[in-house]
Amino acid sequence: MKELFAATLILALLLGCSALAVTVFADRALFVSPPDAVAEGFVREVVTRRWDRARAYLASPDSMPRTKLEALRSRLGSADNVDARIITRNDSRAIVEVRAGSRVLRVGVVWEGGWRVEEVYATPVYGGIAGWVALKL
Repeated sequence: MKELFAATLILALLLGCSALAVTVFADRALFVSPPDAVAEGFVREVVTRRWDRARAYLASPDSMPRTKLEALRSRLGSADNVDARIITRNDSRAIVEVRAGSRVLRVGVVWEGGWRVEEVYATPVYGGIAGWVALKL
């Protein structure tokens, strides 16, 4: 019986520490997906034509209708390899570079109780970094 009480007490302490991390210390990574995982997940859903699941990653799901998602998909092609890395990040925003095959996107992610995609920028077709083209959401 003592072992059961000790195990319950340890579990309660762990849950309490987790709740403390989320509420008091404004957790942005422990229980939520980091911004690079959110941006990568969004691009994967677009590449695989899962429009409803892609919209779930957006800060404003109605901001990008299926036609815009299809246009983004046609720009990306059928990329098998999708990889993301954080370019810059603070407590409320992050810019993530996502490579989908030979194409590169920059995805603006915003904190709204979880990381959400706010804007998408694509490199010009020629692949230069001279100008990022905003794909309005």
